[in-house]
Amino acid sequence: MGKVVIDTSGLDAIMGGLKTNKEAALQEIGDRVVKRAQELVPVDSGNLQRSIHAEVEGDTLNIAADADYASYVELGTSKMAAQPYLGPALLEVRKDIPKIIGKALIGGVVRKLKRIFR
Repeated sequence: MGKVVIDTSGLDAIMGGLKTNKEAALQEIGDRVVKRAQELVPVDSGNLQRSIHAEVEGDTLNIAADADYASYVELGTSKMAAQPYLGPALLEVRKDIPKIIGKALIGGVVRKLKRIFR
């Protein structure tokens, strides 16, 4: 009887790389949302625009504007109409999220496989 042996030790490297690729995908999503929010935000001094940023922490992507008045501009007040910029930016980028994640994960696996099987 014939025997075929497949060494799967390289799969550990692939699986380890998925975390890095996931972080890269989240960062790309964050960068796109930040860029679009900075385009949409009303600008007076530029402080609010400069305060918009994204940060990846493990499995979480945090997108924020740190200016003290950021939420007032986004949501409005009793004396000022809302001028949303973060919400609309996320809604615009949302359609690209599956593609960004898929590309990052598949691309990372393909690169690892090419290194393993060359």
